[in-house]
Amino acid sequence: MKSEERVVRVERRGDRYVEVFPNGRTRPLQTGKTDWSRLEAMTDEEIDAAAGADPDAQPLTDAQHRSAHSKPNRNGSPTVITALNAATVAG
Repeated sequence: MKSEERVVRVERRGDRYVEVFPNGRTRPLQTGKTDWSRLEAMTDEEIDAAAGADPDAQPLTDAQHRSAHSKPNRNGSPTVITALNAATVAG
């Protein structure tokens, strides 16, 4: 995949969300089935509980945190990098 195709962040712009690419180009966020109104109405604690109940959204292990490093992106803010292997993804 070319770096221009990789989304680097999602931003809220007014009443919509956009995907931002490395070159600064944006496009409307492909929302799929996400109920953004419901998500925005949830507290941080409710979001954490929902994520914790999702087997596909488990927190990183201590070893993964230790191996992570940050790398400044083009605008100088840090981007956290960590490696996932097939065994980690498979669970």
